[in-house]
Amino acid sequence: MFSYYKYLTLIVIMLFTTLSGCEELYFKEEEIVETEPVYICDESVFTDLKGQNKEALEILLDIIGFNGEKRLIPHDSFIPMDFSPNRLTITLDENNDVSRTFCG
Repeated sequence: MFSYYKYLTLIVIMLFTTLSGCEELYFKEEEIVETEPVYICDESVFTDLKGQNKEALEILLDIIGFNGEKRLIPHDSFIPMDFSPNRLTITLDENNDVSRTFCG
C-alpha cells in the first residue's frame, strides 16, 4: 500500500512539473508603436520672432528645433476659426515681417 502512494505522488509531481514547464511556451507578441513626441505650443518661446523677415523665419524655426504644426497668415488675409492648441500661428505684416505669434 505504501508503494502505491509513492508512485502516485511521483506521477503527480512529474505531471505538475511538465505542465508548469509548458506555460513558458506561450509567447505574447508585444506591438511596438513608435510615436513622435507631442509638441506643446508655448507662446513665450516665440515672442522674439516678432519683426523677423519671412525668409529668416524658417531658418530661426529650424535653429530652435521647432517640429510642430505651424500656420503662416499673410497680411490682409483672414484667420480661419479652426482651433488647434498646439499649432503655432504666425501673422505677417505688409513687409512680410512677423507681426504676431500665438498658439491656436
